Amino acid sequence: MADRSKYGKNKNLWRKTYGLKRRKPEVISFLDSNTNVTKSYDLHRTYRHRDYFIIKSSGPLLPIIVLAEYDEGLITFSAASSKTSNFNFVFSSLPDAVVLTVDGVADNSDYIIPFGASFTATSLTVETSAPFTGNIRYRAVYSSTGYPALAISSLEPSSGTFTVSAGSVSETNATNYTASFAALTGIPSLFYKTPWDANANYGADVFLTTETTTASSATGEISAPLTDKIYFIAVQ
Repeated sequence: MADRSKYGKNKNLWRKTYGLKRRKPEVISFLDSNTNVTKSYDLHRTYRHRDYFIIKSSGPLLPIIVLAEYDEGLITFSAASSKTSNFNFVFSSLPDAVVLTVDGVADNSDYIIPFGASFTATSLTVETSAPFTGNIRYRAVYSSTGYPALAISSLEPSSGTFTVSAGSVSETNATNYTASFAALTGIPSLFYKTPWDANANYGADVFLTTETTTASSATGEISAPLTDKIYFIAVQ
């Protein structure tokens, strides 16, 4: 008979142990696509491995920012009044607006009016009111998601992003214009506008002024009656 004294006098401190009940195997089979070998595993003896760096996000997904396609460049004239030039890249679609300015001080630049003849997704044809020697700067933009939109200059990509809104307005025998665009968060710091000879009537060599600007519109005067399109880009 066992010596109970070595286990203590209180028998309630001890309990009889039982082995764990064996669970019936739950076997699954699958084809290993790497080795083309069928393998079988007991689900009760198999654990799913998860890489430590896979973290389930509990917050909202960050929005995807789609930049507008924006191009900017110089077209050099040498005693000419018309020039065709390619964009720096091919736009996904016809640009929403292309605008022109005389770049810097050049021969008779104070008296030169640049205006557009035509443009496609790949190139543009620019004309001037008189033969000109110097540079015309073009700016072109297309946004697949509408406006306002963020853009980066292809001429100076290191300058960072800026916000643009763009469009066009058709005028008939008009001496003033109102350009309405998708509202920016404030008054644009720059507003570019250019008449285009969309009707091929050679009446687009007019000078445009900017009289007033708001976050969603600009108004101005036209130096002579215009029956054509005015394209514009507002930059913030």
